[in-house]
Amino acid sequence: MKPFPYQLIGRKFLAERKRALLADTMGLGKTAQAIIGADDTGAATILIICPASVCINWQREFKKFSAVNREYKIIDKGTSPPITDAVNIISYDLATRKPMKDWLEKMAWDLLILDEAHYLKNRAAKRTAAIYGTHCKAENGIISKATRCWALTGTPTPNHPGEIYSLLRAFGVWKENYFAFEEKFCETKMGDYGPIVTGMKKEAMPQLKSMVMPIMLRRKKEDVLKDLP
Repeated sequence: MKPFPYQLIGRKFLAERKRALLADTMGLGKTAQAIIGADDTGAATILIICPASVCINWQREFKKFSAVNREYKIIDKGTSPPITDAVNIISYDLATRKPMKDWLEKMAWDLLILDEAHYLKNRAAKRTAAIYGTHCKAENGIISKATRCWALTGTPTPNHPGEIYSLLRAFGVWKENYFAFEEKFCETKMGDYGPIVTGMKKEAMPQLKSMVMPIMLRRKKEDVLKDLP
């Protein structure tokens, strides 16, 4: 299946980066862009972590868009460990459970794809720590074993800007802790258990945008209408 011109731009954007966020809105084919981008990098051992409901879809899409003859393995509760020189597809839930997490951390991944990456927005969640490492520093966790990591999501900040902190920290874009990030970029109010983020500080928006732009590509449908049939 032939990609649209804007998808070729997306695949080039990904292939040129070891850490990247593809944040196109829903329906623009983020999966296809990641797959043909993977072909461009020559990645052999690939791990895709995604919601359980779309594991089979990733396998179908790889067969549809990839020009590389690869082996595919959907990892479920009853399967053996992941395999090398193949596309391994697993759900967030299973990837973060022992002993599966231990297996995933023992392998060297050419490419790690995090589909619906907003699943990792909670910096304190066990799932986030399992993938992004302790305190999202990428010094351990599954991401530490990946040469490349691409995050895909149409909603990088579903509720407030603080939710992109874990990704920016893991990707090395933001070096300080969450509270420094919150103080710099977020409007807050005091709740029963501490500060609650209510929005973004308008004066800090240009700095956050300039910080994110090198790693993020985001298009809306109206941006690519000329490319669509």
